[in-house]
Amino acid sequence: MENNLHILFFISSLGSGGAERVISVLAREFVLLGCKVDIVLISNRNVYYELPNEVNLIYLDCDKDEGLKATRRYLKRLGKIRHIVDYLSPDVVVSFMAETNIDVCLSLIGKKTPILVSERNDPKVDPNNKIKKILRFFAYFKPVGFVFQTNQAKSYFSNRIRIQRRSEIIMNPLSSSMPPVYSGERDNRIVSVGRLNPQKNIPMLISAFEEFSSAHSNYILEIYGEGVLENELKELIREKGLEDRVFLKGFQKDVHERIKNASLFVMPSNFEGMPNALIEAMAVGLPCISTDCPCGGPAMIIKNNVNGLLIPVGDCAALVQGMMYLVENEHVAKDIGSEASKIRNLTSSNVIADKWIQFIYKTMENLNK
Repeated sequence: MENNLHILFFISSLGSGGAERVISVLAREFVLLGCKVDIVLISNRNVYYELPNEVNLIYLDCDKDEGLKATRRYLKRLGKIRHIVDYLSPDVVVSFMAETNIDVCLSLIGKKTPILVSERNDPKVDPNNKIKKILRFFAYFKPVGFVFQTNQAKSYFSNRIRIQRRSEIIMNPLSSSMPPVYSGERDNRIVSVGRLNPQKNIPMLISAFEEFSSAHSNYILEIYGEGVLENELKELIREKGLEDRVFLKGFQKDVHERIKNASLFVMPSNFEGMPNALIEAMAVGLPCISTDCPCGGPAMIIKNNVNGLLIPVGDCAALVQGMMYLVENEHVAKDIGSEASKIRNLTSSNVIADKWIQFIYKTMENLNK
């Protein structure tokens, strides 16, 4: 599908998170489809993901306004957003993440530029305070379209008929640079990928691995990612005497190459949107264990005991049992990994980008009716 749409993305930054990766993949695919793509980074200049030269990055540097009083700082942020939309005059604005969505919608009140917003997490917990939830309630009268990753996330707004009628469920795209499905020998490694923050519940994984390793001392655990809990997790590892078996590997751009030949992948999160790390682990053929967490992303892509294992949120014993089961039943793990790799058929970057483009055109057509 060829087109000449001018799409303007808004997001806080392009750091190492899942929503940020999705925008980077969509931007690349949209450029290939003939779109003009601009990306506005509201808070900081972090850019972890490679972008095509054709993509124009704009930095609002709103984090530099921290010295101002809260109300003035917020109004200045809204003014910067409105000004850049006026200056660029895009065909459509696409905003990612709840707090950014709120800011973009409020800043463009009175303007005719169509806005699509995308919730990328569990809307019950993001944003995380009542004032912002109230702001979102009013801000969401503005968008012409809403993109959710799961039916459960969409159902959070079930009493908002306008949102239900103007929404679409679109899964996350795989990067075109993903390595092929791995089918060789596997190392005695358990791996996890994600931000080191409370949402991901890495302490449960470390505790589960402690019990698991009492029976399988030849295994190590590698945790890829950065975040606010890094020092706390290091201390937990020291307390448990696991310094020689549990390793915090930081953020690695080639993480898929590093993890593809591990024995299994674990995602112990308390909540998620549609977890990129899980999709990518499945795509390279890793046997995966995930919590069946809200808002339903893992359950949308994992059929329990067929292409992965689902365990209850916060259930350390179930996680230990799952890890034991997969490493002690190699043929089962191999079959699960093979089935998991079929996720590629649903999440290829060109397929997902085309769904986005079709939805953008649909919402713009409805706007003109």
